[in-house]
Amino acid sequence: MRLYKLSVLWVHLLFCCFFLNSQGQNFEKLDKNWTFVADKGAIGNLDLMTRNQIIQAKLIYDITQKGSWVGAEFQLKELPQTAVGFSFKVKCSGSSSIWAFICDSTGNRFEYRLCRTLTELDEAQWQNRFLSFDALPDSIKGDKKAIFKKNKIKSIAIVVEPRMDPWYPSCRWIPEPKGEMWFSEVKWVTNYSESIELLAKNKNSIPSSGIWKKTGVCIHSLSEKEFQGNYSLPSVGFSIVRNDLRWNDVEKTKGVYDFSEFDKKVAIAEAHSIHTIIILCSSNQLYNEALLPPVTQPQIDAFTRFCGAAAKYFKGRNVSFEIWNEPNYKIFWKPMPNALNFANLLRPAIDSIRNNNLEVKIISGGTAGIDWRYIDSLGVKGALKGLDGIGFHPYRHGSPESFSDDLACQRWILKKYFNVLPEEWSTESGSSSSWYGNGLSDSTLLIQASCDVRVLLSSWMAGFEASLKYELYARGDSIDDEANYGIVSPDFKPRPSYFALKTLRNYTENRIWQGRLKYTNPNAYALQFDGKDDKILILWTSAGKLDKDIPGYKTRFELQQKPLAVYNYLGEKILVPKKENGKWTIEVAGEPTYIQLPSN
Repeated sequence: MRLYKLSVLWVHLLFCCFFLNSQGQNFEKLDKNWTFVADKGAIGNLDLMTRNQIIQAKLIYDITQKGSWVGAEFQLKELPQTAVGFSFKVKCSGSSSIWAFICDSTGNRFEYRLCRTLTELDEAQWQNRFLSFDALPDSIKGDKKAIFKKNKIKSIAIVVEPRMDPWYPSCRWIPEPKGEMWFSEVKWVTNYSESIELLAKNKNSIPSSGIWKKTGVCIHSLSEKEFQGNYSLPSVGFSIVRNDLRWNDVEKTKGVYDFSEFDKKVAIAEAHSIHTIIILCSSNQLYNEALLPPVTQPQIDAFTRFCGAAAKYFKGRNVSFEIWNEPNYKIFWKPMPNALNFANLLRPAIDSIRNNNLEVKIISGGTAGIDWRYIDSLGVKGALKGLDGIGFHPYRHGSPESFSDDLACQRWILKKYFNVLPEEWSTESGSSSSWYGNGLSDSTLLIQASCDVRVLLSSWMAGFEASLKYELYARGDSIDDEANYGIVSPDFKPRPSYFALKTLRNYTENRIWQGRLKYTNPNAYALQFDGKDDKILILWTSAGKLDKDIPGYKTRFELQQKPLAVYNYLGEKILVPKKENGKWTIEVAGEPTYIQLPSN
């Protein structure tokens, strides 16, 4: 935690809307000074052309044989003293990722992954990318302990990397090894402020009740106690619960199904207007003594009969069905995940449910992470046909918003199998306090609380049909990740994450979500919720990192009018910023901040 706190003091992500040309060299102009570079074995070329009086660069890539990236590089003679970073616009397939490579005078290469923003996932549209010279690199080629120094920059490259298997890169499975990427409007950044211009009411605005209706929590058991007291499920605003319906618990005699115990849970949820996602899962010792997943035809037939019986029993109830949990993860599909085996199970299970219940929604088993290769393997086998939604669990140890590239790639893949993309169900996500150290310490619990809020906000921006926090209960172990996802203890004592999520509920309920304000900096987030008598802005800055989030990255938001009040992510009132140069300026890092403004 000492290192964590130090990072807050010195790491700043700087953004801007003002630009400056290089002295002696025109970095911004795309011309012959930009040259093609490539990883060893990769081939391609760089073309420059003018469209609508704007010079655009096209990078063509081919990594079918070797290599992993191609790029356009600019040799820098002198860096403007006022430059704190650079920005550019890019357009690329959802099956590729964008990087910036900076080489210094000692031969080290600092590599920065520039993730998509969650509100710019359409691959047909131009997207903003920004790199601050104060950002921490994702990787370093050369001296791994090298420290980046702005005055030693020798070259800057904009790089495209076709996506490879997210779980097993050595397999070299690449969804689109040949393709192209466009970039344009490369500019130096000299200022890191973003001026807030409020959104007008629009036809795409969403009542917050509709968002919270799609928000829920995972719970391994459900009783009336979860709906009683000050810290109940409704107090947070959850409208969905997810629970396992284990085959082994229901069919203890072949052909005889007893759903009575699980029915009690569904009935309790229904009594409180809560939707239940039923996970149809587990093995059955009647058909497999080793309790391995059903893979033989007799086992598959028995499992699909169980699915059909469940669909018939819960017909007309406030439920949906998710077929299995994390089938791409060896803990839940032993001895090792096998997409072909799961495809053989998924396809008839869908049919069995649909034959017994025409109305219920059917979701594929939520994958661990957004495993687009696994989903593609199911699609190749025709196993996705008939699904209403695709389930996945977009956990991130780093910035919660950084699942954007994986989501874009999954959407790109699903277009091969669907004319209209199915719904996206995030049936598990969230953070564990023990990711950050001692899971019971105040500091790690606060980091978890902030990240849990950003997980939900990210899911809302992505437009998921369901967004579920994993999970309700923590179990009090200081080092076990699984024990520290919860927001309350078993005796319902709240953790900071509970208060953070309740604060989110308090400042968004009974409002209209107008959308996200757009900025030069794609990692500066400002969401606007309009109420009857005021407006709420939720502000934060994402580092955009996959494996570690840097809360110290900041954005200076400039407000045109004085806030009525300012609150932190726990709902605690903080000082209203002072007026500077005619505006009220507030610096916001990774912790969401709520700004209350007048309605006019």
